[in-house]
Amino acid sequence: MARLTDFGSQYVALAVGNVEDFIIDEFVFAFIPGLDFRSPEPGDESIPTDGQIVHRSSLFRHGVVDDNRVTFSQMLDTDIGDFNFNWIGLVGNNQLVAFAYVPSTQKIKQLGSIEGNTISRNFVIEHLGIANAMPVQVSAQSWMYDYSDEVSLLKMSSVTTAVSVIGANTCGVKNAHWNMRLSEQLRQLEER
Repeated sequence: MARLTDFGSQYVALAVGNVEDFIIDEFVFAFIPGLDFRSPEPGDESIPTDGQIVHRSSLFRHGVVDDNRVTFSQMLDTDIGDFNFNWIGLVGNNQLVAFAYVPSTQKIKQLGSIEGNTISRNFVIEHLGIANAMPVQVSAQSWMYDYSDEVSLLKMSSVTTAVSVIGANTCGVKNAHWNMRLSEQLRQLEER
């Protein structure tokens, strides 16, 4: 879950109280040297310097989890990169609303035969009544997808393929061994 900044807490409270709209403009990805992702995240966090920011992008999706939780999602496709990041932030009205320290993550751009990676990041913000402050109320279930079953099938397929390859190689090795024995016996018979 993301950590709301002091500004973010006030911003959400005003939005829930119908004083202003709750808008998140962009995701910010940064690499801050020496940052320990296990460090406490302070409420007075600010947006990293331009030299530390490695990528900025408009919001990919947002949705309502329940009355008190909303999620914001960003997908970094294979056409984005190359960089490392260990800090992610949500920005609204040019102010940092929420952020998270994360383990250093490498983002690789596809280049010719070098395969890039796709990274998806989700922020959940929890606040009493926050769903009512969202300008558009779309259920997060409408676009978030659980890939667990597909990953399990891929793992099982990999195991099945590996077993087949090992079985085929075992037969090949046994045949080669048998051929060597027969060749040796034939050589001995010819020498007599």
